[in-house]
Amino acid sequence: MFPTVPLVNYYSTKSEGLEKAELPDQFSLSRSLQSKQLDITVLIIVNDSESAEREYDIALNSVRCYCEAKKYRLEIAEDTDFRHFCQQENSMFRRHCIVAHLLRESDYVFLLEPGMAVVNNDIRLEEFIDEKYDMTMYDKFTSWEIDTNSYVVKNTVWSRDFLMKLAEFETKIPSSSNDNTALHILLQKTFYPQFTEEAGNCLKILENLEFSTGNQQIMYTFEACIRSVIGEIHEFDNLRIIKKVGRQLGPTWIPVFQGTAWTREIWLTDSKWSQNRDFMLNGLKNAHQTTFAHGVLSNILLGRQTWRSPFINPPNQGECDFSKWEYDRSLITSKAEIDEYLMEKYDEVEKMRWQSLAAVGNYMSKD
Repeated sequence: MFPTVPLVNYYSTKSEGLEKAELPDQFSLSRSLQSKQLDITVLIIVNDSESAEREYDIALNSVRCYCEAKKYRLEIAEDTDFRHFCQQENSMFRRHCIVAHLLRESDYVFLLEPGMAVVNNDIRLEEFIDEKYDMTMYDKFTSWEIDTNSYVVKNTVWSRDFLMKLAEFETKIPSSSNDNTALHILLQKTFYPQFTEEAGNCLKILENLEFSTGNQQIMYTFEACIRSVIGEIHEFDNLRIIKKVGRQLGPTWIPVFQGTAWTREIWLTDSKWSQNRDFMLNGLKNAHQTTFAHGVLSNILLGRQTWRSPFINPPNQGECDFSKWEYDRSLITSKAEIDEYLMEKYDEVEKMRWQSLAAVGNYMSKD
């Protein structure tokens, strides 16, 4: 939707200073030409603050320093503090009620997960905001879901109402489903009520959740079905969804990784990142940190979602001089290499999506 903005990125280390350099923008993030400073609160919702500080200190300190430098408000909220007016039992649903409540205090709220770390401090949050929309979400890269863990929302009556409807969906769907499932239903009901009959066929899939141990696959099948009903629309009246791919280059359709909006999972690229396309990396939970690169043996022993720190010395609260941030330069690579990783994952996810769509018929034949 927006014109692509060339990224001008640079970083420094104590051992060797690097000059500012313009980088090509062929695979840049979906950023706007927004230049004015907006009233933004960065919100991170956790179950327990002390536990979060232990589990996500690298990510949280990077966000603290970033917000301090860019003059954004940062609020790390414990969801239990809001139980008196956000009474949802499931914390996934309760957080949307919390966002709706805190949204009244700012023009915009940028919801982040506690494991999201800023690695490129040259990028501003305003660049991901289109003031025509009340809400901006994005497609996950690891599935065909719309992510509910992080989004940017504008303080309007519509957005507060939408978030409360999402939170209240907890009681309208099977207890073994989640807010991703709820969001997809709500999008259809809000923007495409004329497709209620077609969506009803997809809802039959959810009837199987209470009687199966493969609930995640059932939800994936449902979401593949409901998104086929909605179609490839990513821009609605009040809400937009940033695509992970999709741009026409010449006469042939070629996937172009516009991104994961402001973030993507760090483990997707074996902890490597590009100054030219990455802003935040997600998944920096200390329990999954390692010093080993991905490989057959390490994946078996440690799992694929392990990560290596992008920092030699992690950012510390109270010491937020970006010029002193030391990056592990062995993990900084070109856009081309990052796109190779993402292309491989994209192909894998597309294959899974088509398999899920093929499975829809199995549920349609049941009475």
